[in-house]
Formats: sequence, structure tokens, C-alpha cells
Amino acid sequence: MFIVVPSLLPPAIKGLFGCPHDRAHELFIATLTEHECPFVSFPCKDYAEYETGECQRLDRATIGRMGMDAEKYNLSGNYYLQTTSDKSSFCMHYLEVELQLSEDQQDGMGNLVFVIETNTTASERLPGWSSGTSWSSGTQLRTTVHSSIDPAQMISLKVTLHGQGAAVSPPLLPRAVKVTRVDSQLTLTSQDLCTDTETLQDKETMVLRPCEEEKA
Repeated sequence: MFIVVPSLLPPAIKGLFGCPHDRAHELFIATLTEHECPFVSFPCKDYAEYETGECQRLDRATIGRMGMDAEKYNLSGNYYLQTTSDKSSFCMHYLEVELQLSEDQQDGMGNLVFVIETNTTASERLPGWSSGTSWSSGTQLRTTVHSSIDPAQMISLKVTLHGQGAAVSPPLLPRAVKVTRVDSQLTLTSQDLCTDTETLQDKETMVLRPCEEEKA
């Protein structure tokens, strides 16, 4: 048995190796240098479940941290994390969004697309679900979105409704919205968001801000 460490090979030879462990090695090195990145991983049955988002919950009892500090969290089983497509950086941040819908909510289905805004930049459009979801009276919608932008810097969250399955999609009636973020120590921070708009119509965008700012 032998181990090839691709970073020690000449570039021309390194390109001949297609083993995914090359990427794992680079991830481990990144955890030694990107100290502010959470490198959060989620326990999922398989990659298909990870893609649906069902197992991506910011729960301190189950999440772990990949890389150098993984042994501190006694991880067992399959853990998955999101990385960027930028090979110069692996860091991805997570934001869990919970929307408590009104008892007056009509049955519907579709997807929500989020944009995280800071004072200086905005994230790409972040779909809440890979293929949409459904809702009814009193439903709690919960999803975790991934972005290279640290949500600790977030000043607002834009939410756009894309209805599915009906000629006229009923509006979404969010009664309460809460977001949770995680830092590099796996500390969770939750925050209530508010808006002056009570309904979210199909193809329209709602802007949510921290409630204390909205009330000021």
C-alpha cells in the first residue's frame, strides 16, 4: 500500500491523477489556513439526501467540522459539506432559514430563492430547495442555503417566490421568519427577521431585515 501526495508531485505528473482524495487533501490543508471558515459538515444517509437538503440542519448536537478539528466532534458515519467552485478557496458559509406560515395560508408548491445582502456586496441567487417544496396552513418551511458570503455581515435577506403546479399560485403568508448562522467554533446564532409586507406574491420579492432595525 502507498499514498500519493499530489501536492508534492510536479504539475505535469499531478494532472495524471484523477483520484478524489486529491481534493480531500486540499480541503484538509485549507482548514489549517482559513481559520474563520466554519467547514460545517452534516450527517446524511447519502449524497442524494444531502442534495435534497433534508439532513442539512444547523443542530449543534449533530453537525461537525471537517479537517484538522474533526476529531474533536467524534463524527461517525457519512458527513457532507459544501465547497466553492473556486479551487483557491474551499470556504462556504451556511444560513438556515425558517418561515412559519399563517393559519390562513392556502395550499401551494414552488421554490423560494434567497439573496444575502451586506453593506458592500450580495450573494448569488440561492434556491431554497433543489426541486421545490410544498406548503399549507401553518406549515413551517425550513431550508439551509450556502454562500461564500458570511451571513454575520448580512443586513438584509431578499426572498423571491416561484410558484409551481398552478396557473395562479397563491401568495405566501409568512407569519414569522428566523435565520440561524454558524461560526468557525460551531456556535449558532439566531435572529428574527421582519418586513413591512404581509404577503409574498408569485414572482415578487420580499426584503427581510433584523426586526430591531425594522421597528426603529
